[in-house]
Amino acid sequence: MAGYKSFDDVYTVFMDSTMVDGYLLPRTPEGMYGLLEYALRRYRLAYDNAKEVELIRDTEMLTIELDDFDVELIVAFMRLKTYEKAEDEFTSTYDVLIDDLGRRNYKAQSDARKALIAEQKREIELLIRKMSEDFDVIDELE
Repeated sequence: MAGYKSFDDVYTVFMDSTMVDGYLLPRTPEGMYGLLEYALRRYRLAYDNAKEVELIRDTEMLTIELDDFDVELIVAFMRLKTYEKAEDEFTSTYDVLIDDLGRRNYKAQSDARKALIAEQKREIELLIRKMSEDFDVIDELE
């Protein structure tokens, strides 16, 4: 297992695994830090065995080293937030233009974004179950 100790370590995993347009991603260091801090809070709230980890913004270091599973769960929360933002952005932008865009096209795009959010939530649940010491989960084959 690799060790993840810095902001860059975690954010690189996030960027490598996120499938949204770049304009929806934070562009400033403050926005990037905020996204990671949001995910760290969600990680601590959702996972009973979460490590007490914080981001030290001045040094861009985490207070403890994380393993692959912890980083995957944190990054999953970062992706979820990003996908939710993408869905909110789409709805607020195109809801008023539904007649111009076409109802079917709008619905298809909206449903696709909602499906991506639902899939990310399922992934988070699966990761949490896998990480729980008293629950053995076998990967689903697809």
